[in-house]
Amino acid sequence: MEFSDVRGPFISEPQMLPGFGEKSGIYKVAAAEPQWLSRLGLSNDSQANQVDHGGVDRALCHYCADHYPRWSERYPDAGVALEAGVLGENIASQGADEREVRIGDVYRIGEALVQVTQPRQPCAKVDARTGQPGLARAFMQEARMGWLYRVLEEGWIAPGPVIEVVERGDERWSVEACWRVLEDRRAPLDTMAELHGVEALAQHWKDQLVRRMDYWRGRA
Repeated sequence: MEFSDVRGPFISEPQMLPGFGEKSGIYKVAAAEPQWLSRLGLSNDSQANQVDHGGVDRALCHYCADHYPRWSERYPDAGVALEAGVLGENIASQGADEREVRIGDVYRIGEALVQVTQPRQPCAKVDARTGQPGLARAFMQEARMGWLYRVLEEGWIAPGPVIEVVERGDERWSVEACWRVLEDRRAPLDTMAELHGVEALAQHWKDQLVRRMDYWRGRA
């Protein structure tokens, strides 16, 4: 597994998002200078909604740019060019995708050391940004949504960084496999329990899994 043609880091200042009446950090542009990645994210990046975005388990967003030609073909009337950075990611690359990247994978991106924590869960702001209703839903249905990182070691990320694979997570839990369980509220209890036991999984999803397991045990 390898990452090639790495783009970014992409950063943004919050801007008003049409149709939402609120600001969003989805309007990202490629940084011209190295960016400091702290445990809460890139130094000049932002998330307008601090409840559903950001935090230690969601400090950096990565997207597989190999998906963009697919979306461009399917959505030829998109209001923006569907290319690296436009979907709000901080890093885009070719090569490894959601079927290969695993929960718990550890990578060196520039100077920083990061760990995969969860699939990205895109919302309707992706649709608003591109002018294509249903795009976020397609992301989730096809498990082509990207993934998020926590920061194990802070450091500088220069434009077009090199990504080095340092450690692999459990081969059973690719980002795609993880998502198929997280999206299925009727997933088997033992499967949910197994995923919950993955140490690197974001705490938000661990908590969700506990609530779901408690619910179904109560129904039994």
